[in-house]
Amino acid sequence: MMDSHSCRSKIRTTNHPGILRSARHSHTPRIRARYTRTVCASGICGLFLSAFLFLASPAFAANTTGQILNRLSSLESRWGHLHLGGKITFSTDYFTYDGVFDPEAPGEFPSLEGSSALWQELQIFLNARLDRHFDLSLSFAGQDFYGSQQLSGFSLFLNETILRYRSSNLLADLGRLNFSLDPLGLIADRSSYPVEGLVVQTGTQNYYLGGYYSRLAGEELALRLAFPQPGYMAGITVVPFANSAVAIDLLTEVAGGILQGELAWYRPDQKRYPEASGAFGSLLAWKRDFSLSSLTLQAGRFEEGFSPFSSRLAHVATNGNAINFAPNTYGVAGEYLRKLQNGWNLLLKAGLSYPCRAEENSSGRLSFSGRIQKTFSSSISLEAGYDYQPPGAGNYGFFICRLTALF
Repeated sequence: MMDSHSCRSKIRTTNHPGILRSARHSHTPRIRARYTRTVCASGICGLFLSAFLFLASPAFAANTTGQILNRLSSLESRWGHLHLGGKITFSTDYFTYDGVFDPEAPGEFPSLEGSSALWQELQIFLNARLDRHFDLSLSFAGQDFYGSQQLSGFSLFLNETILRYRSSNLLADLGRLNFSLDPLGLIADRSSYPVEGLVVQTGTQNYYLGGYYSRLAGEELALRLAFPQPGYMAGITVVPFANSAVAIDLLTEVAGGILQGELAWYRPDQKRYPEASGAFGSLLAWKRDFSLSSLTLQAGRFEEGFSPFSSRLAHVATNGNAINFAPNTYGVAGEYLRKLQNGWNLLLKAGLSYPCRAEENSSGRLSFSGRIQKTFSSSISLEAGYDYQPPGAGNYGFFICRLTALF
């Protein structure tokens, strides 16, 4: 039997006419027949493949291009309904602390006095107008302390997800959102601990009816009915189940400013705290705006045991959203904002509180905050200052410098 090399040699020699005639009486015709069939089959396959590639490639390209154009056209047609923005904040602070930490005590944490931190906060907002009644809002947030990040690096989490229905007399939000129901936020404030459920609001010029149902930190239902009238507004807020609470509030104009007052009663869950009988809390706030400044004065009293989870009293350490009181305290507080030249502002806050129940060596606690703010544009701002606040564990303060950019 001949090898493949000799076979290829004979096949190549049959291309010469003289050799072709002299090979008719040998075994070459069978080899030539196989070769002819192979060449024909290869030619036919190559012809079909060429035709397929020639005809199908433009079809594939046209199909892909058509899909891309359709997507771009859809995006362009809906671009006016999409809104993307956010906020990034760079902060540096220096802590001073005088409290429970004792560096000489074995097993205790070291003192925070003299510690510093550099960190950033990022928030991204995406709003989409689905149709004339529905909107979708997403909020992503993340915080990172420089020098102590995890191996996974900086990451964002979904802070708010809101599907909103809007009509002429109804506003309904479904999802996870920050929300406050009562004006001063004593019993139904979810601005730091968001609602995970449903918020519904409706009303006319003569009344307002709203409420929310949340599953965060247990099931919670809150309802509010208010009556806005020329010159004043009165309302009532009720939290009926488990951690029960009720509050009445009044808003009116006094001495050129707005006066708000709220009186609330709170009782924790009787199944967990059967001995609790309930406690009262009250807050009075007056604010007046001037041409270049504004002044806010507060007076409050909160009995021991008045500690609703959905309350601004739970946000004492949260700058900007807190009130200057805590459970088992009473006192006064004030805030003064002065607009200076060239976009500079001066913000001063101070508070003095005392315990409702007299204790040994109990004295007033002073809180203070002073900030210098600079607005470079509608998107860039800078603030720096010092905060001193007395939480339950002890006194602490910190210097802070913060740069904020909106986009």
